[in-house]
Amino acid sequence: MSGSFTTPAAQKRPRNCKRGVELSWTVRAALVMAAFACGFAGSNRSAWAQDEGLPAWERRAYEVRVSLAVDAAAVPPGRFDEVRDELGDLLWRTFGEHWNLTFVPPPASLTRADAAGLRRLRPEDFPPPADPPTEEEPNPARPPDRWFVVTLGPAAAVGRRVGDPQARTVAAREWDGTRRVLGPVRTADATGLPAAVQAAGRLVRDLFHPEYRVAPVPDAAVDSNEVRLAARAAALPVRDPAVDPLAPGRWLSLFLRLYQRDGALRDIRETPYTFVRVGPVLDENDPARVQSGEVVSALRSAVGRTRGRTQTLARPIHQQEGGTTLRLIARGSGAGGAAGRPLVGYRVKLADRRTLPSERPPPEGGEERPEPEPIPEPFEEVSDRGGRITVPAAPPTLPDAEPTKGLVWLHVYSGKAKLGALPYVAGAVPADVLELDDDALRLGLEGEYALLSGEMLEVVAHRAVLTARAKKSAKEKSYAEAEARLEELSGLPRAEAFKRRIDALAAGVRAEALESGDRLTAARVAKLAEKMRELANTYLSADPLAAAKSQVAELKTLAEEIEERERRAAGRRARER
Repeated sequence: MSGSFTTPAAQKRPRNCKRGVELSWTVRAALVMAAFACGFAGSNRSAWAQDEGLPAWERRAYEVRVSLAVDAAAVPPGRFDEVRDELGDLLWRTFGEHWNLTFVPPPASLTRADAAGLRRLRPEDFPPPADPPTEEEPNPARPPDRWFVVTLGPAAAVGRRVGDPQARTVAAREWDGTRRVLGPVRTADATGLPAAVQAAGRLVRDLFHPEYRVAPVPDAAVDSNEVRLAARAAALPVRDPAVDPLAPGRWLSLFLRLYQRDGALRDIRETPYTFVRVGPVLDENDPARVQSGEVVSALRSAVGRTRGRTQTLARPIHQQEGGTTLRLIARGSGAGGAAGRPLVGYRVKLADRRTLPSERPPPEGGEERPEPEPIPEPFEEVSDRGGRITVPAAPPTLPDAEPTKGLVWLHVYSGKAKLGALPYVAGAVPADVLELDDDALRLGLEGEYALLSGEMLEVVAHRAVLTARAKKSAKEKSYAEAEARLEELSGLPRAEAFKRRIDALAAGVRAEALESGDRLTAARVAKLAEKMRELANTYLSADPLAAAKSQVAELKTLAEEIEERERRAAGRRARER
């Protein structure tokens, strides 16, 4: 990197703090107390211990920190305060009272003012979760809700503008204190410092993720997919009309924050394969501005009623044009990268709906199926050696329709067997990992059962051959040879022996699937075993030995009767002479 970058030990308060960008702790505490006095906090105490001492959810501004690191080659040291203050002015004009903004030095681990330096940041570089309130410390220090680290340096060395002294590259990254994760790095190019500040403000604006509290609709049906959404700081206006935190139509991802009895954060869990589409505000006169929401999930009950120590929250998904490279790995084999075992050769149909036309049940009672409406043709991808497929940001559309970003359904197949249909919203990150149930266990069992089926067919054929030979020998009065064939027939495996092998193979695979948490494979294994048992009963349940012995005995008795008749006839003829 050319030059050095500036990270002052204490970044000064921007000029616009007089207008509310940065409030001192004394003023902020006074405003909180005034809010409670005026009823902002509401008369109902929150069920969550971590909400004590805070304004009501709809009037709770985001605590936001912004760190600015600049390269000396792009921003002279004497102009650092000017750039920071201009960025503070821009963010104030954008978010206003929606944010409580503070400029702070960047994390100590940031060693360079560019995108590469931002990518090296780790969650451990940011404040830990808040301690639970105690009698000695009823209002412990809380970490920020968001922390944006912004870098400003000369133009990146990969473009046409290398050598232009006015060319700048701005990069930004968001730390989400609620989910305790770092977002992707976003970059933008600009010419001159004013344009670079504008680009930095746009990056921060676009990276910001508001929060929603999610709750099921009271007295709704069990299979209802409607929820209620309460956006944080919904009653606090933003200053930029282009920024609408309550805009309907956006997609949200769902996650849970779990707390211990004392209010300490215990865990944060993402809800897999679950998304919420934001609907309109239900009552414009409601200060909480509660909105409707539609849940789309592969889970049966994605949003349930929670107790006081569990928060169900959601955040918007910012989709980029390029979509996402999705890596399919076996569940439980690792969190991604080289650790996750890739699922190779899996077919994935990308559709705009959960049920494909070919999967619709046939009409009942001879009814004619109505003419199907035209639907977009699904895209189809096959995972490569690394288990990767490309998921576009927009689902398939009809030929005359304009593609729009949104949710895509992934219909996953292993061979001809469909493993399931999963919703996914691509474009939030350039690369992602999707854990799926590994179909190798089922395929391995199918292979074992295929060999076993071959053995059963051989037994059935061998039975028929030995039975035919025993009958033939009996007809030719070679009873010793017939008995030998019957003895050989008695040594062939019977249905019970095959069913014991079927159950033994299924038990081992099912136990391995349940151990890894793969209930779907365990259920499929049980169905395969049941089909194989039916096959064994169908072709091997009859006792061929008893039938063959009976037939040979009948042939032997018949032959003896014929011989006795012939002997008597010969005796009569001899006496007549």
